[in-house]
Amino acid sequence: MMQFEEKDLLRLAMILENQGATTRDRYICKFVEYVLFDSEKSELSSLEICTCIKNRFQLEFDLTEIEAAVKKRGIGRLEETQGYYRLTPKVANQLSSQKSSLDQLRSYLTLFSQDRPNVDIEATLMLVQKYLYFCFNSNASNLLSLIGENPKHIDSTTFTAEFNPSQEEIDIINDFIHWENAEKNKFMYSVVSSCYEYCLITANKSPTISKSIFRGKKFFLDTNIIFRIAGFNKDERRFVSKVFVEKCREVGVALCYTSAVLTEIYRVIDSQIKYIRVITNEQAPVDANLISKLSSNYEVNDFYTLYYNWCKEPQNRYNDFPSFRNYLTGMISNVISNFEYIDSTIIKDYDENEQQLFDTLMKFKSEKRPYKKTTIESIKTDVKQVLYLNSIRPKSAKSLWDMNEYIVSADQLLISWAEETFNGVPIVVIPSLWLSIILKVSGRATENDYKSFCMFMTLRHSRTDDNTIHINAVELLSKLSEKTIDSSLKEQIIAEILSNRGKYSFSEPDDYDSSVDLAFDAVLAREKDLQKEELLLAVNAEKAKSKKRAEEYEEKLKSKISAEEYAQTYSQKKAQAKVERFSQHAQIPLVINGIIFIVAVGILLCWIFKLKPISDILTNIFDSDDKGEKVVSAIVWIFNLFVITIPTYFEVTPKS
Repeated sequence: MMQFEEKDLLRLAMILENQGATTRDRYICKFVEYVLFDSEKSELSSLEICTCIKNRFQLEFDLTEIEAAVKKRGIGRLEETQGYYRLTPKVANQLSSQKSSLDQLRSYLTLFSQDRPNVDIEATLMLVQKYLYFCFNSNASNLLSLIGENPKHIDSTTFTAEFNPSQEEIDIINDFIHWENAEKNKFMYSVVSSCYEYCLITANKSPTISKSIFRGKKFFLDTNIIFRIAGFNKDERRFVSKVFVEKCREVGVALCYTSAVLTEIYRVIDSQIKYIRVITNEQAPVDANLISKLSSNYEVNDFYTLYYNWCKEPQNRYNDFPSFRNYLTGMISNVISNFEYIDSTIIKDYDENEQQLFDTLMKFKSEKRPYKKTTIESIKTDVKQVLYLNSIRPKSAKSLWDMNEYIVSADQLLISWAEETFNGVPIVVIPSLWLSIILKVSGRATENDYKSFCMFMTLRHSRTDDNTIHINAVELLSKLSEKTIDSSLKEQIIAEILSNRGKYSFSEPDDYDSSVDLAFDAVLAREKDLQKEELLLAVNAEKAKSKKRAEEYEEKLKSKISAEEYAQTYSQKKAQAKVERFSQHAQIPLVINGIIFIVAVGILLCWIFKLKPISDILTNIFDSDDKGEKVVSAIVWIFNLFVITIPTYFEVTPKS
């Protein structure tokens, strides 16, 4: 049986979306409406409608089923005349006014490309369509296994789809998935999750499932899911895992972890700390973001990133691994305290073929993903988990409705291996499938729910023999640790290697030593040049300071000289003003002398002619015992007055 084509997926999603609680007959009528709307003919017979639905969507309905559904649910929307069906004018107008899913996707990509000028909208449209088609088919295959045994008319290859994107295409898809747009997230969810209704219709089951199907369900979380919830595996994975946990609780699912998983958690923590010790050589860690740039295929170890960020906190110090271990185990304890603990050791010898299962899973993973190392301990934990679940599940349960125990894991290889190895209802199920079912049956979803579902769709970079790592980060860090303990210098060396990849070779193990030495020398040479530059700048700066100080000193000297000149000029001007003032009154001394002379002559005459009272005063003065001294003093006083005092007061200094 052929698959329906990629171009019909968006039309299918448009038919199945937003139906709410409905019936199989209602879905059949929706298919009839869209087949009629897309047909070049204005009316079709029930046989033609059946054929169109089968050819486009790979759904088989018999004639009587089509006719009965239209009769029950098509009133007012579909008209029948002599065995031919047509749309009513009202419905035809409604469908014409609807924006097609393809146009919706194109509009989202147009917005997405506004900040990304290199995005080819039409090429990206085809790529995203192909990826949605792949996700739809993957989920449909898993969901049919949960529903129960596939009907005989469904070919096992119906829901397989090849999708092998390049690294560049993976980046574009992931960028579009992570792009913040609530409407886009809802659209992506509606397209992929339409497989839910599609599978129920395909399996001839009621398309309506209530929340009651989750009553009594137990989800056993594997190690990586618990690490994600705790925040060990990037923020976006923590976000989607926490949303998954919240939705499970809403519908009453019990979340559990086994003693085997708990042992595995602590084993992984201890082994990762040992790994960090080795690659850092117990030195300060190098920037995790810088390491991630060494190769597009190398994913920085999540525990290393946690350690690097932990060391940046002021209260922590690098190489204090006991404290770092306490930090990690504390994060785990906070998470698992909310889940039910199950002692899986109470049942011994789950299966006599345990070793054989261990060998087959190890081989399966090694062949499917040869570039990733798989530890023996993790394989043993996976096998024990699967065998434990298989031992406690009822053998009579045949579908989602009556099977309650499931392992929830993001390990696609474990899921595929378990499906191939164990018949019946899947033991291991991916969380995104459960989330899509829960969102469908809960009848309500938030923007975070849609975002979480989309984040589950993120693609991981894959690596093949033709796409090997060019720079082994672990090997490089090891060589750098031997070279220096200075993390800043290590980061400079890595930056030098990244900036000048052509100068360095890492094709052989011995190349790491020579390339690190070469990069180290380049960094030192650059540092010397930088120091010379800094020294020259310092000298020039000092010269500039000295020149400035000299200029300031000269300015001060000029200011001082100017002040002295000003004082001298001021004195000269003051003297000149005095000269000019007294030159204007040059006759004043003569007038004063004349007045004094006349007064003296008058006094003398009064004394000679005995004119009173002047004569009496003078007689009393000169009749005293010391009249001689007094006469002399009077003569001297008069002499000084006329000869010294008055001339000195009115003396004029000559101009210089």
